[in-house]
Amino acid sequence: MPTMAELAKKFKKEYKDDNLMIMSDLKPTYDRLSTGALGLDYILAGGIPLGRLLEFSGQMHSGKTTAACVVVAAYQRAFPDKACAYIDVEHSLDLRFQSRMTGMDLSKLWYINPNGQSGQQILDMIIDMQKADDVGMIVLDSLPALIPEIVMTNDLTK
Repeated sequence: MPTMAELAKKFKKEYKDDNLMIMSDLKPTYDRLSTGALGLDYILAGGIPLGRLLEFSGQMHSGKTTAACVVVAAYQRAFPDKACAYIDVEHSLDLRFQSRMTGMDLSKLWYINPNGQSGQQILDMIIDMQKADDVGMIVLDSLPALIPEIVMTNDLTK
């Protein structure tokens, strides 16, 4: 039976592709932003990747919202001329508490608490926000809380 190194040589030769590598050899080529939280920066290989999607997942009350607020605060410190948007679909963010805990600047935070909007409408809003010159980061809390438009408009009891 061949070893993984032998298979890698075979794949590189057969498919003429140098993208097969050992992950420890992989070095990201995109910029990262330190969150200021040593433990978080360590597991993120130096900080959050700029210009990329970032997802926090975990059990309830495991710190996903606080981690998102830490990232927003770090972004605000690094890019003071950019605004951040926080879309609180779950209606659970305690702004004052998170501001004191993480250092978020509420004067530069667009807080959106959608009520009665479908998931499609909220995602359309996010797409429009991405086109704005002064918005640097958008947080959606949380994706599973988005309700499809068909569910909101149809009476499911019939």
